[in-house]
Amino acid sequence: MTLKNINYSTQSVSDRVSDQDTDQDVTKKILDFCEVERSKREICEHLGFSNLTYDLLGDGSIQLINIPGHADGLFAVKVKNEEGKFVLLFSDGGYARKSWEQQITSGIAADKQAQKRSLAWIREQSLDPDCVESLANHDPDIRPHVIEL
Repeated sequence: MTLKNINYSTQSVSDRVSDQDTDQDVTKKILDFCEVERSKREICEHLGFSNLTYDLLGDGSIQLINIPGHADGLFAVKVKNEEGKFVLLFSDGGYARKSWEQQITSGIAADKQAQKRSLAWIREQSLDPDCVESLANHDPDIRPHVIEL
């Protein structure tokens, strides 16, 4: 698979992790909660974050998005062009197109409820008019092809 017509810039690469829905005083909540040593996962769960995003290049063109449920640490990759069109590579968030279309979860899940929420998010993203293509790792219908954004 090849992604064409994307202008990537490695300027301003950052280590930002953000959530789309945060109006609260995150710093105070983290400091209060972390008086005892906590893992990143415990902190995120405490803050109620879902679908955490890591902006790989700092410009929004490549995002690594946490999709919990099937396995700890699982993430989707969203590749977006300047016009907002995007491709979603959702790894094991579902096994095929049929998974998100019919909300079929895999038989193996670290957290079945989180897996259902992640699959619903994948469906929402996949149905977005700006989504050029949405791909799973194990989809037998996927053939090598070029994706133009």
